[in-house]
Amino acid sequence: MNIKSKVKSIRIPWLLIAILSMFIFVSLIMVKGGVAVTDTARITIDSLGITMDVPVKLADITYKIDSTTYPDSPSILFSTKSLEAMDNNGQCSSSHAPIGVITLTRHEPVKLESAPSVDNWHLIGHYYAIYQSPQQPCNNSKEAASLQMSQAILLHSSLINIKEKTE
Repeated sequence: MNIKSKVKSIRIPWLLIAILSMFIFVSLIMVKGGVAVTDTARITIDSLGITMDVPVKLADITYKIDSTTYPDSPSILFSTKSLEAMDNNGQCSSSHAPIGVITLTRHEPVKLESAPSVDNWHLIGHYYAIYQSPQQPCNNSKEAASLQMSQAILLHSSLINIKEKTE
């Protein structure tokens, strides 16, 4: 068998690989933040007039609204029932924001040149939604710390899905 016949015999697999690659590429376009668009749950926070689509891995999300620190900029402190179930010291409840805080404010976030280039805010209507990551593990167990970190990442990636509630 000469080289030309070998090249002809491998053209079909390359075509198949190209078609499969396009399928995978299109599938990835349909994925948002590493989670398929259809794999979301919607939470509604009526008192603030917002909705937020979160990955189904956060479907058991819990929250507490804090309007006392800055009345014009309410903060939403987040946890999940699955993380709270691993709590052995009272630090994994939403009161302690173990997976993060989202603050709504009319003040534009300050961009620091020395800060890492991570998008931690999103404009919704006349408000900025600003995400703040957890400052420490809520539990000493490796399992809880791992769950906390993965849920914090998912919450942060959901920031762009906050919208004003429509009737």
